[in-house]
Amino acid sequence: MIKHSPIKIEGQFEYDSFSDLSGNETDGDTFLFSRTPLTEDVMINCPVATLLLQGGSSCHFGNRTGTISTIDGSLTILAGGIIVDGLSIE
Repeated sequence: MIKHSPIKIEGQFEYDSFSDLSGNETDGDTFLFSRTPLTEDVMINCPVATLLLQGGSSCHFGNRTGTISTIDGSLTILAGGIIVDGLSIE
């Protein structure tokens, strides 16, 4: 079975967890979430940035499928701002 990463910074690499990419954020970054559920508690602490969390990407991040992506955990914003599109926090 092929394992697909659940998250990617648009134009950059794929990651297995949000904590793997934490600290690499810059203002205006788009975080793409695939239909592979992300199971973790997500914490955003980026005081100078507004980030877009965009769900519904295909498992290869080639296009949006129209489905809702899932974070199975919590989303905590310590600093910074986010825009959420196509993402469910459960």
